[in-house]
Amino acid sequence: MEAVQPKSDPNPNPLGTPPPAPVGARSLQTPLRCIIKLGGAAITNKYELESINKANLSSVCEQLREAMMPQSEKGIGMDWSRRDGNEIELGDISKIGESSVRNGLNSNFIVVHGAGSFGHFQASKSGVHKGGLHSPLVQAGFVATRISVTSLNLAIVRALARGGIPAVGMPPFACGWSTRQRDIASADASQIMDSLLAGFVPILHGDAVLDHALDCTILSGDVIIRHLAELFTPKYVIFLTDVHGVYDRPPSDPDAVLLKEIVVKEDGSWTVVKPDLLQAEKGVEITVAAHDTTGGMEAKISEAAIIAKLGIDVYITKVGTEYSLRALKGQVHENPDDWLGTIIRSDK
Repeated sequence: MEAVQPKSDPNPNPLGTPPPAPVGARSLQTPLRCIIKLGGAAITNKYELESINKANLSSVCEQLREAMMPQSEKGIGMDWSRRDGNEIELGDISKIGESSVRNGLNSNFIVVHGAGSFGHFQASKSGVHKGGLHSPLVQAGFVATRISVTSLNLAIVRALARGGIPAVGMPPFACGWSTRQRDIASADASQIMDSLLAGFVPILHGDAVLDHALDCTILSGDVIIRHLAELFTPKYVIFLTDVHGVYDRPPSDPDAVLLKEIVVKEDGSWTVVKPDLLQAEKGVEITVAAHDTTGGMEAKISEAAIIAKLGIDVYITKVGTEYSLRALKGQVHENPDDWLGTIIRSDK
């Protein structure tokens, strides 16, 4: 049977409006200020299935709001949906107008969050990360994983919106992102660019996606943030975690030493420059020695190295502290010796 070829449309754009320009052809009015990675272990209770760390999430919202708008004026709450059986809370929408707080809001940020206690259980039980959608279990697990991680994304978006931050959720799967052998194969960032230009704060997350070789897999937030850094070249990138930074051994070890500054060479090798003690002994190999209690720090360091090679400083620090607020405000280098965290930068 001969295949039926689709007819070409003599007028593919009947409304006469030009198609959107590719991301590379457009630019923000000001350079992207920051990309923020909210670690899953920092914003969820990692030992409780699908449990949000409300205190840390609240702190993130408050600090991000302060970084976006140093003035003390409170923003307009934007979560107007019903929740917890209560009546719809519209807030004082009469205050919204042309002279609203929006004029002073620097929303030039992108946020990416991990899954923490959301999604990992569903993915590991079904083997979604290994691929094989022909299996009913994997297919069901793919759906279950996405339900879990998108519910966390919605909770984070709502928390930010209640604080007056114009957050919009952008699940990678729904935006058409895909992988091949777990490496990003397709990642259309035009919607992210359009949202930034419109004054929104895109909120992405680790997600279950289609893989051209494996059928499906898990696209981690750390890989997403590295790809976005390559596309948007922000001034700096921040990883907010449940520990103060990168240590030479598990932070629970009483002898653990915080690695304050790491430089990445052109060939991708690493050197610890602060503290000098480690440098003097034997030069720590970060990819081997550094980790946190979740075992996920090594992956963060690997992605941070690629970002640092672009000439973008990476800050890793603990969520909900004065040091995370300084990082969000871009004030780390004003007094780096007084800042508690890890700086990863290029040696150039």
